[in-house]
Amino acid sequence: MVKVFFSILIPSVFLCLMSCQTVPGASVQQTVFGSNAETYRSKKLCTLLTKEEVGAALKIKMAEPEFFVNECTYKPVKSSSSFPGFGIQVSTDDGSGFNYNKESGKKQRRRIIEVKGIGDSAYFDDAFLNVLKGNVWLLFSAGANPSKEAMKTLAKKAVDRLQ
Repeated sequence: MVKVFFSILIPSVFLCLMSCQTVPGASVQQTVFGSNAETYRSKKLCTLLTKEEVGAALKIKMAEPEFFVNECTYKPVKSSSSFPGFGIQVSTDDGSGFNYNKESGKKQRRRIIEVKGIGDSAYFDDAFLNVLKGNVWLLFSAGANPSKEAMKTLAKKAVDRLQ
């Protein structure tokens, strides 16, 4: 029950902070390398990964993804309290908010682990994988205790598909 609570609470707090927070020097919207985060604030976000790809990486059969606000959620076909689902959240950022979040996490003694080879910059912040590609900041989450390798595999596929 606690795992389910935190798997819902933490992404919700992230969404609230990202929509309410103003970071000095952050641009509102900017197109970089042809990618635009505003493009993915729609059902298009759910086209970055298929339910089959998510299911194969996480070793669980997934239902059709659902989009709401700026998040695409993949839930298991059979409801499971041990695995509530996989999510991708998107926001627009010129890197300042992304870096601010990473430094803030270090100061708060969260486990920040740099990840190479995905997007322009990437890091795990506890159980969440943050990736910056151009002006698109993606946050990947997969329940309370996700496989970091599975999340990296899925994030790489999704980021490589950004247009």
